[in-house]
Amino acid sequence: MKTFAALFLALVLSLRAEERHFIEFEGTASPDGRYAVAWSFPANKKVDWLKLTRGESHWEMTEEQQKYFYALLGDTLRKVENYIIDTKTEQPVLTLPNFDHWAFRDTELPRSDIHAAWTPKGDMVVVTQKNSHWGLAAVTIVRLPKEAKPTGQDILKNLERLIEQAVSKKFSKDRVFQQDREKLVFSFSEFQFLDASRLGLHMEVYAHKDADDGFEYEADAVFSLRTTKTKNGTSLTCELVSLSSKQPASANTKTEPLKPAIKAPAR
Repeated sequence: MKTFAALFLALVLSLRAEERHFIEFEGTASPDGRYAVAWSFPANKKVDWLKLTRGESHWEMTEEQQKYFYALLGDTLRKVENYIIDTKTEQPVLTLPNFDHWAFRDTELPRSDIHAAWTPKGDMVVVTQKNSHWGLAAVTIVRLPKEAKPTGQDILKNLERLIEQAVSKKFSKDRVFQQDREKLVFSFSEFQFLDASRLGLHMEVYAHKDADDGFEYEADAVFSLRTTKTKNGTSLTCELVSLSSKQPASANTKTEPLKPAIKAPAR
């Protein structure tokens, strides 16, 4: 009996060790707590989670655990995947392409961060990840309708294109802008849903750090979001509604309301 019990316990521990875990990112849960953003190793990656999680400390890894953990991450430290998970079942409902952030105990992916801004109803979220240069590596809007499967769309390139078009039009006669146009960097932060169909964010446009007295401009941007039917289901269309700034980009430039609005599909 003791031998059978020992074998049974070993089997249970083995199953638990191989059971896939999803680590929720702090501060990313939906308003009702139903969903959250999380990370894990790819499904085809064999991971001994008991080896990683056992121990007295919930905050620090032992030296042995650190060696095992970083071996799993690989040389790039990015061999992980990010997901929207159902917190009740602790299972993923959607994989987030282009996202590879992780945070475990007292460490996380260097020079990276992840944020989630939800609608009040928790049926839509915009997820962002910073890259190693403190720009954005990915921006995805996820829709979680009650009667349909969750869907996600990467909108980073569309946001950049819409902002670039608007700024180019606004400062078409600005000498500093024209001088630095080819080396401008676009930075977005403070994403939030103003309501169910409007997305707000803070944007900065500036010349590369090596440039002296380069072009700089920052403003709050508002986008309207519209869902349209396509052959493959539905698509989200972004429309830049306004750019508002309290300070001009340069001494010879004045800011004005954005006219007309600029549209682009979020493919």
